[in-house]
Amino acid sequence: MNFDVITIAALVHELRMKLLNGRVQDSLEIGNDAIGFEIYAGQRHYLMLSANPQAARVHLVSDRVRKGVEHPSPLGLMLRRNIEGGRLVGISQPPWERILHFQFESGEGAFTLIAEIMDRRSNLLLVRDGEIMDCMRRVGADENRVRVSLPGQPYVPPPPQLGKHDPTT
Repeated sequence: MNFDVITIAALVHELRMKLLNGRVQDSLEIGNDAIGFEIYAGQRHYLMLSANPQAARVHLVSDRVRKGVEHPSPLGLMLRRNIEGGRLVGISQPPWERILHFQFESGEGAFTLIAEIMDRRSNLLLVRDGEIMDCMRRVGADENRVRVSLPGQPYVPPPPQLGKHDPTT
């Protein structure tokens, strides 16, 4: 399923209704390109985020997510250390973009997990104060001259899609 801006807007609405102000009970990697969260907001919910180039997606799943990697990545460890035990305080979508921002607050501070759902360029990035702490797919200047996605670098959103029209007008 392709995630267009309208689908993501509907998803943001659903996730806000079910997850907002929920406590992050658990975070784990489900493979080389996916992360799962158990979030308690009145009841247990299981959120999955995938940056798989063929099947990038964000959605709720009915069953508890299971571990899929033997050794967690730096991003997985960073999520566990900074997000677990915290609260999901915001879910947003930049206007007309295939991007979701998940804002978390924990004892470690405020963090944003950014899910860029853009097919082969999909990525999951943990950002604090505008700086990338870590990301699922590290992209250097040799791979993309428009923007770099590396720890310690400022987060720069993807360039806007040119020629797209507001479908609500």
